[in-house]
Amino acid sequence: MAIILTKSMSSANASGSGVFSQLDKLALELEMGFKTANLSNYKEFEYTDSILSSITIYTDDTKGTTLFRKNLTYDINDILTQVMLTRVSPSAALIKSFAYDGNNNLSTIGTSGVTY
Repeated sequence: MAIILTKSMSSANASGSGVFSQLDKLALELEMGFKTANLSNYKEFEYTDSILSSITIYTDDTKGTTLFRKNLTYDINDILTQVMLTRVSPSAALIKSFAYDGNNNLSTIGTSGVTY
């Protein structure tokens, strides 16, 4: 059974209540896990047209066990529009979507998460 969590934040509503939601906890757990795994495990970087498109973290250089994968998506102007962080076990994903105003200033960050 999947649990889906969503949240959207713009510069207009950037203040918070100080209480962590389930989505905040999932985001913190996945991001800290990715950063920790990044320090001591084998990493593979993929590029599309010289732009970073994904980072995969494995337990070692045999690439037998995948720990995390981060996919980066860009628009036609090479502006980052989405980051999807996936943890393999236990399965979970965190998606951050970025929206921009007419001047390419970041205006909204949407966050959603799924646990399996």
